[in-house]
Amino acid sequence: MLRTALTPRWLALLALALALGAVGLQLGRWQFSVAHDTERQRAIDEVAARPVVPVEDVLTVATPFPDDGSGRRVTTSGEYVPSLRFTVPGRLLGGREGAWAVDVLRTEQRILLPVVRGWVPDADAPPPTPTGHHELTVSLAPSESLPDGDARLPTGQLPAVSLPWLVNVVPAGSRVYNAFGFALEDATVGGVVAGAPENPVRDAASTQAEADAKAGLEPVPPPAVATDLSWRNLMYALQWWAFAAFPLWMWWRMLSAAVRDEREAAAEAGVAPTVPAG
Repeated sequence: MLRTALTPRWLALLALALALGAVGLQLGRWQFSVAHDTERQRAIDEVAARPVVPVEDVLTVATPFPDDGSGRRVTTSGEYVPSLRFTVPGRLLGGREGAWAVDVLRTEQRILLPVVRGWVPDADAPPPTPTGHHELTVSLAPSESLPDGDARLPTGQLPAVSLPWLVNVVPAGSRVYNAFGFALEDATVGGVVAGAPENPVRDAASTQAEADAKAGLEPVPPPAVATDLSWRNLMYALQWWAFAAFPLWMWWRMLSAAVRDEREAAAEAGVAPTVPAG
């Protein structure tokens, strides 16, 4: 069989089968990518279409994180608690490794909500906790799980944004949302700062943004919404992959049939076959 397969005719047919298989493989990969991207875009559009609502319309204390809460944009207001500030090292932004700077907001309802204010290159040097009253728009996320074992991180650092950790360190009786947020907008309320003569009054929100930028704090985009695959495009991908395998299967079947015919013809003529078995 090998000698027959190495003849020019069968090598040419094999090359054609491989070319068709490569086309089917690439088209299948494209459809698989579409299956993922279609659902991801659908989920993104669905989240973006939801109105921005107060956090208390989405979350309640001592209840699980809602199934449709990831990426939900909500508003809240209050003051940050400096003693609860921490960083989460080992987080990437644009291919760079650094840390999330997390502050805990005490809302006007006296409920605690951790907020990822941004990314810093050095986990040991987060910007100071902002003072004053803040009006926030955040994108919600469920609590992360702490890794097993002792992470051996310095004081003020955690391996994850863990709500169980927060519950254990706040004063007894404190109420904590079972979620955290990624800061999208931050408006500091109450007070103005004198500026240049041509712009004598600058709002405190822009001043806070400038201070964060000087401290190396960069915005952290909310994580992509987890999605399934588009079943229609997934079936298209499977069909293309089946098509990719079909030419090779047909080549093998045709080669096997040709070798069998040669052997049968040789046997009828009473001569040894010219193609060795196997």
